Amino acid sequence: MRAMASKPKILVADKPVSALAVTVQAKILTLLQELQQKLGFAILLVTHDLRVAAHVRDRISVIYRGRKIRYRPVR
Repeated sequence: MRAMASKPKILVADKPVSALAVTVQAKILTLLQELQQKLGFAILLVTHDLRVAAHVRDRISVIYRGRKIRYRPVR
């Protein structure tokens, strides 16, 4: 949580829940969302799991071979 001490405008989370049990993933993602709402920063989440990305929501950008191929709001 030292990263939060400087009050960042954006948090880059590179695969923060990969290889974790689904229940633990949900708890960590919920915690990230709560911190985001409380402290007012954006989250850039890097993941290969679209279910994880959909949990965090807002917009998803799909990148393949270094190129953005999709960018859409999550429904």
